[in-house]
Amino acid sequence: MTTFQKHAPKNATPKNTINGWLVIDKPLGMTSTTVGSALKRMLRPQKIGHIGTLDPLASGVLTFALGEATKLIPYWQIKEKQYAFHLTFGEARTTDDAEGDVCAISSLIPDVEVIQRNLAQFIGNITQIPPNYSAIQINGKRSYDRARKGESFILPPRNVHIAAIDYVGHVDGHTFSFIVTCGAGTYVRALARDIAIACGSVGYVSYLRRIKDGCFSISDTISLESAGEILHNSTSLFPLSSVLDDILAVTVGEDDLKRLFLGQAVSHYAIIDQSSNGELTDGIVQIHGTYGLCAMGVIEMGLLKPKRLLHLGENDVDYY
Repeated sequence: MTTFQKHAPKNATPKNTINGWLVIDKPLGMTSTTVGSALKRMLRPQKIGHIGTLDPLASGVLTFALGEATKLIPYWQIKEKQYAFHLTFGEARTTDDAEGDVCAISSLIPDVEVIQRNLAQFIGNITQIPPNYSAIQINGKRSYDRARKGESFILPPRNVHIAAIDYVGHVDGHTFSFIVTCGAGTYVRALARDIAIACGSVGYVSYLRRIKDGCFSISDTISLESAGEILHNSTSLFPLSSVLDDILAVTVGEDDLKRLFLGQAVSHYAIIDQSSNGELTDGIVQIHGTYGLCAMGVIEMGLLKPKRLLHLGENDVDYY
């Protein structure tokens, strides 16, 4: 997660108090870090961090946490992602996408029947070997840095979950289109490479677009160019609580909220409302006040304890 320096120069432009989630349609050719840097210059938020990364040759949903939303990144459990991708058969690339050099060739191009028949083996819990050109660290060094230096290595396999792979159609030539719904940690480049091998050929990803990332879809995105508009109109900014649907929300009164903000625990009987009719159990909860989400807490042995406090203003989407 990227954050601003703690002490800005005396003549620096004041930072803006912006709290929420901004979902950008990442353009082709830009790294996720480059998009984040552009947003920092444009919006001057107190803090900013992005969730997940997209390769330069990929586009689509890239979510940024602004201001106090950065404190909620550890609580957002992204269970499902969705990508549209093109698989081009007949050539293997060093990066498993169009950016790499050709490293193998096959004259066998599978037909639609063969492709669809081989998709089933990639559904469910599978094991895949990530591309060598990835951000995975090997002894403290990114694997793509080692690969660019010509080092020889094989990354350890990882277990990932594929919920569905849908064949969309023939694009042109040796290229076919798919949509995959998968869990976090899945490399679509590795998936496409392995599908091609299963079909008796080789292949690489020639197009990749993330169309869903957790609770955010492509329809929630705005362009990088239009992001500056949130300084005057925050309708494109999602509330802090948007990513916390899987976490129980509880509401406390003003006096107990003040105690929590002083670092004091309160009895779970102080909870005046909760988003579940069941009996309270120990675990992480959202803590809401009169105006919305204001902290993350934990219930332990009958006590509600503060874990992460959100310092918000009355003009924020969620505030106390």
